[in-house]
Amino acid sequence: MIVQKIDILAATKHLEGRMETVTSELTAVMNRLEKLEKQNCRFKQIGALALFLLGAVFLMGQTSPNRTVEASEFILRDSSGKKRASLGMMLAGPGLALHDDGGKVTASLVASPFGGALSLYGGNRNAINLMPLNGGATLGLIDENGFETRVGTTDLVNPGTGETRWTSAASVVLFDKDKKVLWKAP
Repeated sequence: MIVQKIDILAATKHLEGRMETVTSELTAVMNRLEKLEKQNCRFKQIGALALFLLGAVFLMGQTSPNRTVEASEFILRDSSGKKRASLGMMLAGPGLALHDDGGKVTASLVASPFGGALSLYGGNRNAINLMPLNGGATLGLIDENGFETRVGTTDLVNPGTGETRWTSAASVVLFDKDKKVLWKAP
């Protein structure tokens, strides 16, 4: 029985030594596992940050759409394709023209070097013009034969000297179809 007790003690000591080895190995494995989990977490964080930065660079690299449309002329057409309005450069400057069914200009608004000018046209070359001239304003009425009445500032050329004289805003001048003065006041 003593021999059995000695064998049991020896076996127990052997097992205790073996248990300490297993416990120390298990502790080492657990430490390595914790270290790997921390590294894995860091890699995930770095990957997420890299994806975020890449997405931010991609989004910042995109330009916003240009909201300006540029052209030398814009044309508005009706459902049948006829030109009904145009916005572009005219003889006196930038302007807007409205067209009738036949394509003739019936109204125009132009920004001239002297200021804005408004013209309304009838079917037979008759027109109403309102425009600034030489520091004043002129209202012009033109009939189908080319006769014209100007109320307001008007440029008159002296046929003898060729000198140009401007009338006041309180004047009325009547012209014939050749632009010769028929009557004026004052």
